[in-house]
Amino acid sequence: MKERPTFGIIGGLGKMGNWFRSFFEKQGFEVFISDKETPLKNPELVLASDIIFLALPFDQIKLVLEEIKPFLKRKHLLVEISSVKKPLFPFFRKLNCGVLFCHPLFGPLTPSLKNQIFIFSVLKNHKFIPFLRKIFLKEKAKIFEISVSEHDYQMSLIQGLPHFLNFLLGRILYLERKRFKSFLSTPFFRLQGLLLGRFFAQNPEIFSIIQTENPYFQSLLKKIKKEFLSLERIIEKKDKFNFIKKFNEVSLILEDFKKIAQLKSNEVLSLIEEQPLKNFSFSKIDFRNFKVGFLGPEGTFSHEAAIKNFSSKSKFFPFKNLREVFEAVNNGRVDLGIVPFENSITGLIGETINLLIEYPLFVSGSFVFPVCQALLARTKNKKEIKEICTISQAYFQCQSWIRKNFPGVKISFANSTTEAILKRKEKEVAFIGSPFCAKIYNLFILEKNIQDRKQNFTKFFLVSRKINKEIVQKLKAKKTLLLLAVYDRVGILRDILDVFAHRKINLTSLHSIPSSLKPWDYFFFLEAEIDPALPLLREILKELERFCSFLRFLGQS
Repeated sequence: MKERPTFGIIGGLGKMGNWFRSFFEKQGFEVFISDKETPLKNPELVLASDIIFLALPFDQIKLVLEEIKPFLKRKHLLVEISSVKKPLFPFFRKLNCGVLFCHPLFGPLTPSLKNQIFIFSVLKNHKFIPFLRKIFLKEKAKIFEISVSEHDYQMSLIQGLPHFLNFLLGRILYLERKRFKSFLSTPFFRLQGLLLGRFFAQNPEIFSIIQTENPYFQSLLKKIKKEFLSLERIIEKKDKFNFIKKFNEVSLILEDFKKIAQLKSNEVLSLIEEQPLKNFSFSKIDFRNFKVGFLGPEGTFSHEAAIKNFSSKSKFFPFKNLREVFEAVNNGRVDLGIVPFENSITGLIGETINLLIEYPLFVSGSFVFPVCQALLARTKNKKEIKEICTISQAYFQCQSWIRKNFPGVKISFANSTTEAILKRKEKEVAFIGSPFCAKIYNLFILEKNIQDRKQNFTKFFLVSRKINKEIVQKLKAKKTLLLLAVYDRVGILRDILDVFAHRKINLTSLHSIPSSLKPWDYFFFLEAEIDPALPLLREILKELERFCSFLRFLGQS
């Protein structure tokens, strides 16, 4: 055996391929990679390597095997790392080389192998397999050797089942999206929300393979359906006895989970709720005499966002509502409008997107601004506070803190925080606003960061009559914003999404907006990870025209 074998990674530009490349290079090995855009082709990589990793999408593995099969020799060890193994078994069994079905149970963001799990299923033994095992164990990884069949069965439970249930939960929330209020959440739901967010942030192709290609998940799906119907009957009949019986049956087999679940879940919740907002640094946009409009009056988060993102050389103009901001930009009274587009808790700002539809303006970049709520008053003494006057959105962001710290206090609502501050002069009345607001109106800050969820952000769009290239460059805006309406036929939205999926372009935002125009029922707002300067965008827009009755380029974010 060679003292230092060489490694080859087919699919080395992908996320996991790049992880293995970095790992083995740090171990001091020579690593070759091949991919669609590399000068080194797959057969050339095989000839140059001893241990070859296939870091490929599932549907490409068979095609690549056919390509490299003539070049594989007995000296080679071929390592396949996908989540589903059994359907590939016949194709690898015919190869004239060592074959290891290896499944890393971690993702490409994992910084080290300490306590990470590998599953080894040896299909065709080889002298390099112990060598590979030694490398991983040296880095404190855990290796479990099981058969190919056992691997797929376990993955149907460990991956397929939770992914399916997350997908199902997400679909129900989607169907109930018009009534669903994400800011009303229990500790259980916040923990589940972490899993949902992690799930839907991934590439759906990976999950589709785990669900559709694993032969054991099909039979598991029948058990899911059977148990669902059983639980449905129990709930319909209000059969508490059998409900508790089934609950306790599960509880008995989950003793190991139960021992640490309360402690660890509380630690996670504490981390979510208590960790401070990350520090934001703002790159000042330095334009002399630049006119910037914002949603006023002075002291709003829009005002603070404008001040922190533009230099003092600019001139700032408050407006009573968002329509006035758009109108001022459209008629040239201001050069730019800063408008809130989406909040991390309460979601899309419907009025903003409707005004983007209505006015012929463009988005010249975006930025994310932290929302830090504070309790403000004209007295330093908390005991004097008898009433909290606020806007409904701020109250919902802080209601748990208020109930805990000011139980029984009267809650009243105003159209805006600054309106409440200007109208209510009593010392016993407190307000919810930012420290920035307190400074403007000479109020005392009784408590900072009172929002129930510390990580609270608002995304702002910068709207202008024409795209301001200097601001776009300053904010490093590389995403494309599109507004479209589609023809009314079955599968039309799938066709729209395929235009991007076939080119491997990620959509970072997709919203549907009811339209009052005919013959369209809905507008769709898209944010895509593609630089508008690329010629590829023109190709995409041309293809989209086949499916859209209306199509408009909105700008960059």
